[in-house]
Amino acid sequence: MTTPFPFVALNILNASDLNALGTWDESSWTSPLSNITVGNGTETARYMRIGDGTEVGLVAFFYKLVFGSTTTVDGTPSLTYPVAGQDSRQVAAGCVAFFEDASGSDNWGGIYRNSGTEGTLSAMRTDQAYANRRNVSASVPFTWTTSDVIVIVGYYQPT
Repeated sequence: MTTPFPFVALNILNASDLNALGTWDESSWTSPLSNITVGNGTETARYMRIGDGTEVGLVAFFYKLVFGSTTTVDGTPSLTYPVAGQDSRQVAAGCVAFFEDASGSDNWGGIYRNSGTEGTLSAMRTDQAYANRRNVSASVPFTWTTSDVIVIVGYYQPT
């Protein structure tokens, strides 16, 4: 892709530049969660990178896991980002997670930064006077079972 960044006066974007801005990569970011055995669950993992990261750049990603009967949480899950981020705090700040229990309850959370390349999934308890972050586990935010769902979306500046 011919990157249109940084924009320069009188710079003309052609159709291939514009088409390349919306291309999702679903081939090189597979099974990005650690401490989860996917088993017969269904994963969707895609990301796009816009720009080269030196002037202006952005990585946007979407991850979804629908639990199957053999999917298990084996510890505290962590997400490996599709592309290394420039600042681990910045990477975590742009990520939101949603956890849906097959019984109908749900919870939200995010990523607690570990580094510019990986972060721990965290759920927020909101049944208190304030939100309290807890690491996701086999029983947090609920006991995981068939048809439960994890969705994580985010964006950040790549290295």
